[in-house]
Parts: sequence; C-alpha cells; structure tokens
Amino acid sequence: MKLSFLILPNFLFANPDVENYANHRQSTFVTIIGVIFLICAFILAPKKKHDFKLKAFNCLRMDEILNNKDEFFYCLSCKTNSNLRDIFENHRLYCANFINLNDIMEYTFYYDINDLKNNAIPNLEGIRKQKEYYRICSCSCDEKKFFKEELMWAHYANEHLGLRIDFTPLENLDIQHVIYSKKLTQINKDFFNSNGEILYNKFKEIFIRKLLDWRYEQEYRIIKKANSAEEKVYVNIKINKVILGKKFLRWDFDFNSCGCFDKNLLNFAKKLLEIYKDTFKIFTYKSRYCNDLERII
Repeated sequence: MKLSFLILPNFLFANPDVENYANHRQSTFVTIIGVIFLICAFILAPKKKHDFKLKAFNCLRMDEILNNKDEFFYCLSCKTNSNLRDIFENHRLYCANFINLNDIMEYTFYYDINDLKNNAIPNLEGIRKQKEYYRICSCSCDEKKFFKEELMWAHYANEHLGLRIDFTPLENLDIQHVIYSKKLTQINKDFFNSNGEILYNKFKEIFIRKLLDWRYEQEYRIIKKANSAEEKVYVNIKINKVILGKKFLRWDFDFNSCGCFDKNLLNFAKKLLEIYKDTFKIFTYKSRYCNDLERII
C-alpha cells in the first residue's frame, strides 16, 4: 500500500507541459484507476486468521505468603491461585459466562417498541436466553491504537502483581475484535430469518459491542458455545511468552545496575516452566520505573 501512495503523486504531476498533458491524460487516468484497484484489493483481501498477537492478563494472589516472606513460587499452590495454575498445567484459558464479566452492560441491547408491536422482532425471548450458552475468553492486542497496557495491568493483573500471557490458540476459533461505540446494539428484523430463527452473524453483534469507556482494553473475544448452561468451556493454547508484573521487583531494583535478577524471581520462573512441562520465554521489567523488558529465563 505504501508503494501505491508513493507512485500515485508521480503520475499526477508528471509531464507538467501543457502540450503533453492531453497525450498523457488517458494513460494517467488508467494508471490511477489501476492503483486505486490495487489499494481496494489489498483492503478487501481476506486476512489470515489469528494474524495478531493475543495477550491475556491474569491476577496472582500472594496474600498468604507476603507476611512470612516465603518464596514467590509457593503462592502457585494456594487455593486462591488455582485458576492461574490451571492455565499452565492444562494449557488452556477459561471462557466465562456473561454474568461473570465486569461490565454491567454486557449483553445489553435495545430495540424499538414499535418493532416489537409489529412482530418485526419475532423471538426476543430467544435472544435473551442465548446468553446462557455463549462463553467469552477475553484477551487484548497491543497493536491497536487505543490500547493502554498500564491500565490493563492495574485492572486485571492485581496492580502489576500478576502475569501477562502471550499465547496462540490451538483451535480454529471465532475470534472477534470488540467494537467500541457510543451506544449498544439495536436489534431489529435483520436479526432473524424468514422462520423467525436468530441469525448468528447478526446476533453476535450484541456480545462484541461495548461502550467507548472500555476502548483502552482493545479486546479480542474468543467466542464458544456451551452444550449446556452449566458446562465449563476452555480454549486450548500454546504459551509463547510470559511477562511478570513490576511488583515482582523490589522497589529499588535496577537490572542495568546489578545485571541479574533475585533468586526468588528466578525460582518462580523455573516453577512456571516446571508446571507447564514445555518451554516458553519469561520476561519482566528492568525496574519498576522502566517499561523495557529483560528475559529472566
């Protein structure tokens, strides 16, 4: 695309001589049309699935060990961290029900009361019931413009006393980038086929649209459907990289000064690899006051 934009001005301003303009006008027009076609073809071409880097932020509860100064890795055996341990033991992420998500407006939609009266919305109750079966695994992508990683650490990773897991899904999944807008989804007759059945491609707009307040998350949602309202649903993943939050570091720690990490931190990293029974890279920050990463193990 960059090449096309660079070439285009040369054609537009080539041959400024007036006598030559008429001779070149037709070929220039054809060239411009060709460039526009190439740009459109690039934009509309189907994108490769999972061609973005997914990140999941997870909380680590250390309350049970901080008072007695035990090593970090003991907290992985604590009951409060069983969900985090499950990620590494079973190579999977949990898909939550809508009622367990932190946005009170999740799965909220609106409709015109006249559409309901005129039977343009034949199955409103069906849409309401669907949320019992759909599950969401939330993750982020830092390649988006409005992504605010510091807020993600604060809100979802225990104020930097947690982990960021960079992963690749091992399944062919329905992954949707959340749409952020000033208002939520309005349902209408287009959400149903001629038999009054819900059309999934329209219906899923309800659970991939959020208000602008949440734009900093730049959330991608992995959508799966459960066989029953009680079924637990997971996404199988391969972990590529783990980043430990800044609160794993002492307040006065500076990697550039000492050149190595504390034994406590190294043992925690080794324990994660031991639980996972596979290899991935583990990083943390060079200090609490720096955003540069350094590999631990």
